[in-house]
Amino acid sequence: MIKNGKFFIPPPGDSSDLKTLFKRLVAAGAGRPVDKNGCPSGPWTPELLTQAISQMEANRADIELRTVQLWFQDNKRGVSPKNIRWLARIFGCDDPQATSDWQAELSAAQDRLRAKRQLQSAMKKHKEHPSPDLVSRDTSKPIPDQGVRYVDPDLNAPGSTLARISEGLLCPKSALSLPIVVFIGAVLLGLLSYTASIHDVVYQSEVAGAKQVGFLWAPNWTFNFLIAIPLYLVFLTELLAFWKKRGRAALLNEKTETVVAAGWSRKIDDASLVFGLVFMGCVPIIGGYQWVTTRLMPLINKDPRTLPIDWGRIAIVSPEIASVPETIVFTGLVWLYMGCCTYLYFMGLVVIYLITQDFFEISNSAKNRHIPEAGDRARKIGETVMFGVFRCAVVGLIMCIIMKLQSVYLVSDSENILRWFASDLSIVLGRGEPSSGGFDYSAPVLFTSFVATLVTVSISLNGYLKVRRGVAQLQSSGRAHLDTTGRPQRAASIQKSTWKLLLVVGLLTLSFLFIGLVPGFSVLLILSVSLAIYGLCDPSFGRRDTSTEKEQHVF
Repeated sequence: MIKNGKFFIPPPGDSSDLKTLFKRLVAAGAGRPVDKNGCPSGPWTPELLTQAISQMEANRADIELRTVQLWFQDNKRGVSPKNIRWLARIFGCDDPQATSDWQAELSAAQDRLRAKRQLQSAMKKHKEHPSPDLVSRDTSKPIPDQGVRYVDPDLNAPGSTLARISEGLLCPKSALSLPIVVFIGAVLLGLLSYTASIHDVVYQSEVAGAKQVGFLWAPNWTFNFLIAIPLYLVFLTELLAFWKKRGRAALLNEKTETVVAAGWSRKIDDASLVFGLVFMGCVPIIGGYQWVTTRLMPLINKDPRTLPIDWGRIAIVSPEIASVPETIVFTGLVWLYMGCCTYLYFMGLVVIYLITQDFFEISNSAKNRHIPEAGDRARKIGETVMFGVFRCAVVGLIMCIIMKLQSVYLVSDSENILRWFASDLSIVLGRGEPSSGGFDYSAPVLFTSFVATLVTVSISLNGYLKVRRGVAQLQSSGRAHLDTTGRPQRAASIQKSTWKLLLVVGLLTLSFLFIGLVPGFSVLLILSVSLAIYGLCDPSFGRRDTSTEKEQHVF
């Protein structure tokens, strides 16, 4: 290929490091003038390349021959960003677009070289000081190549930061490890409620009459901890595993695992402050402060104040059912457990934001613009990411709905939460009247659940928009497959999937807002939860893409 009378080679877009790529280009004579037959006038030498760079008008400072000679040698020296710009102009044949593409390619190749050198250095240190598991391993047998694998680029990093530890909790060998731990904790709390005799409690209220306030009758403590949070963590770990091990590498078109891992590790480290703030807000404030103000102080003062009576305050009015010391210990354990689970939930939302932001940044990188199949590849990866974000958002919104249901029930005059929900449903059928409630009670959980809903919807909506914009950026480059109308062939499917997912999230949000405010809210709640459950099983809502099924080997 000839550009501006010079021999042009397009960026390969492979996984070559800078040294390998540079040797290939100088041997082929990329950027050298061509003869009348269109052949380059020989390979580059250090002297010729030094002269070509020094003659550039924009280069006010001449480059030394010794510097260029180091590029030709097999050493650990790379190329400075300023000199990469001059090389990009040489190999891009002074064409602006080609120069931009080559600058991105050379920069990425230098990152791969740096990661390769770091890995070699780390491996050398490990050979000098081998760990017991490496010593006992039989190294006589070759390890089969299994494609792109995630390897931490900094093998010497202790991983002691909160961000690394938090992200590591979501990357166990089995995706069920953390959900099972959460499930077992919820089961233990249920067993302890029997010991404290607050698992099944009927409280005789002077205003509302008999009312079931037992721990096992509260869905925000049973369903959320036993089912919802473990399910949320399963979806989250699967999404993160896909992105780190397959999705990110495929979108980058990168087969060097250290390069793939390095970018994601930097994003986790950059978000260390966010992880710290989320931890402080969840464990000390939501878990500790709320326990002190809503459980400990009322129990010590034997005054529920304006808070409704439930299993955690039944010892104030009925000490024959549960003693105050037992209730203090049990509620302390429950709130500590809740604070940790709340951190896992919001930490998961941070990880979701980082994944979608990473997808958007990679999709907009100059490296991907010259890859013909980048648009279709991004569509497939984007759909998988969107489905994972949707599943996490749906489970999170259902948890918020259950929290509000329990809070509104406690200030109502119904006997138990099932009858309260059935009485609201009977309003639509014309067989009942709205139940009275309020009774001058306060419910702090209403505010907590509203904040959780707001954050969940915001993170999910941002994720959908980032993924759609990232896919559209690559498809609009003109290299995606076009249909007869000239539009990207897969753009409509991305938009249709996004619309359906947003509809379900919107219905769940409306259901949350209508609880306790609009009589008959249960009808909308049943409809939205039914659609959400179907979406959890099939996020595509029945749409099948045969091309995606046939080309799963891309990932």
